[in-house]
Amino acid sequence: MMKNIKSLFIAFILGNISCFLGIKVLLLDESNNVNLSPQQTTAIEYRDVIVPLSTNSVLKNKLKVVNETLAVEDNNSTSLAVTQFITPENRYMLSYLVEEKVIDENASIDQVRQLLLDNYQDMTHEFNERLDSISMYSQLNNLQIPTDAVELLVTELESLDDAHDSDQIVQVVNLLKNNISDYQLLNLSNYLNSEDPYIQASIIQTIGHADTHNEYQDQILHLWQNSSNKDVRERAYFTLKNRYEYDFVGE
Repeated sequence: MMKNIKSLFIAFILGNISCFLGIKVLLLDESNNVNLSPQQTTAIEYRDVIVPLSTNSVLKNKLKVVNETLAVEDNNSTSLAVTQFITPENRYMLSYLVEEKVIDENASIDQVRQLLLDNYQDMTHEFNERLDSISMYSQLNNLQIPTDAVELLVTELESLDDAHDSDQIVQVVNLLKNNISDYQLLNLSNYLNSEDPYIQASIIQTIGHADTHNEYQDQILHLWQNSSNKDVRERAYFTLKNRYEYDFVGE
């Protein structure tokens, strides 16, 4: 089942592939190709950091079949699970779950969520498989994650190495963005010093969502003023502007 779940998650990401392609390359390359001063970031629009996942032609072909089936499917015969969500990404995900016989076509969305949550909390499975399950759960639950799952993600984040697990770190950080409490930010703040700008940009955004006491404003200001990476400076600028309402006069 977990093999199907993992394959599903990758296929699901394909439904939103235009948002994923080249983000990490962009983050790493632009710092070398563009010399942007902190003052110039005022003209740049806010962009989310999204985790890119690998894909292959077999999964692309399978997703194409699923999508074509949806396109010709009679609305009256659509499964209960599929009809509860209208976004293309969720339709792909739920349809694939039905196709792979992970869930019954009449399964309720609550049953699907519980399955994914159980898979994440089952510590006998590999972390990457569990992470895919909680990511799908988040997508099917308006980006909200139960408190105990948030605490487990924060704990597991401490065991990841930013030199080897950068994609997983960003995936966890993005999952925490709408769920973490300010008292838990200390567990994330060390990644502000990461040598990976992709991680730094994600951490800045997540901290900006939860730093109710403005404890990390100075660190983010330092990154805006001194980071050699354009995208880190962009993210720091917009976090300072939108979250901390920082006064840029005189900068």
